[in-house]
Amino acid sequence: MRKVILAALILSVTVSAQEKLDVGLQLDVVLRNPDVKDYTNLTFRGHSNFHTVRTRLIFNAQVNDYISINAQLLSDNSSSPYVFSAYAHWSHPTLTYLNLNVGIIPIPVGLFGANTYSDKNPVIGVPLIYVHHTNINIYDPQITNSELLSQRGKGFNLGGYGGQGVSGIPFLYDACWNSGVNLFGSYGPLDYSLAALFGSLSRPLIQIEDRIPQITAQVAVTPVAGIRAGLFGGWGPYMALIAEEDFPLGKDVNDYKQILGGVLSEISYGHFDSQGEFIVSAYDHPFLGYLKGNGFYTLLKYKILTGVYAAVRWEQMNFGKIEDETNPGSRHTWDYNVRRAEAAIGYYLDRNVLLKLDTQINRFPGQSSLNDDIYALQLSLSL
Repeated sequence: MRKVILAALILSVTVSAQEKLDVGLQLDVVLRNPDVKDYTNLTFRGHSNFHTVRTRLIFNAQVNDYISINAQLLSDNSSSPYVFSAYAHWSHPTLTYLNLNVGIIPIPVGLFGANTYSDKNPVIGVPLIYVHHTNINIYDPQITNSELLSQRGKGFNLGGYGGQGVSGIPFLYDACWNSGVNLFGSYGPLDYSLAALFGSLSRPLIQIEDRIPQITAQVAVTPVAGIRAGLFGGWGPYMALIAEEDFPLGKDVNDYKQILGGVLSEISYGHFDSQGEFIVSAYDHPFLGYLKGNGFYTLLKYKILTGVYAAVRWEQMNFGKIEDETNPGSRHTWDYNVRRAEAAIGYYLDRNVLLKLDTQINRFPGQSSLNDDIYALQLSLSL
């Protein structure tokens, strides 16, 4: 019902602003080796940037000089389209330091949110820290360390709960956006972002639930042209409401929070561009104490010729160690560490048509059966 109301609201506003309505289309077609497992790219819906066809409809309705309505519908492999985003944006041409997004809003921290679209992402995949599922079950939380350890490497499929399949949560998540409020802007060399989210950075929510919001903040500085660096963080509950029935007596979702901090950097010089993010994340677990991990990626892109570039991204996710109660003194990472290298050559057939030849290599040092190599050709069309 909420989605129907939301769609009706979007339609009514866009119709009322039809003279200033822009509609965009992004179509991605991918050919890849068919036998690949693709564990590290799956979203909560089981979608992937490496699936054969992905379609995104983008709506932007200018209501007046200060307010616009933005909405997106996304379909993966011809699945039923769902609301990816729907938010109102307020800005003033002379107040660059004061902008506001309200609704189902873009991720308010980090760098990748601005590069989530295939025509902006120089490779095909999403960074591990933004999509790879850990083995933390937020619906049916694990009770012992040994139970958690038994599910290492299974974050993409932790089984069923309440009649639905369950995936573990990533450190950050970009494949679905949160309902919330985001205040952001820039003043000289500084830019900032403050947000309150109804879900969490690990588990976005469209619906409004009875919980305290997750608070996020980011500040970055551009000291000279071509260089930008910043800090960001988030703090708030991450468990699902349904899990409260299993919590210790007197506890609720607001008692267990994710604490996340990160740094970002961007450098552009001549034909070179680079981006990087490093994050640390700690989950206050109802039964297992703090589960800690970290991850990073660094991306290098070089413009070879007009319309031709080469890009490579190296990334890792690392997990803290916990003791296995069934074998006292034995300590293991609470999930398997992951290493990934992804490289691509891109060629703009036209300003709106991008062709990428991509290779993604995923390695799990603690469990080689999860390793996979993906070879793909992507055609990205933006209209």
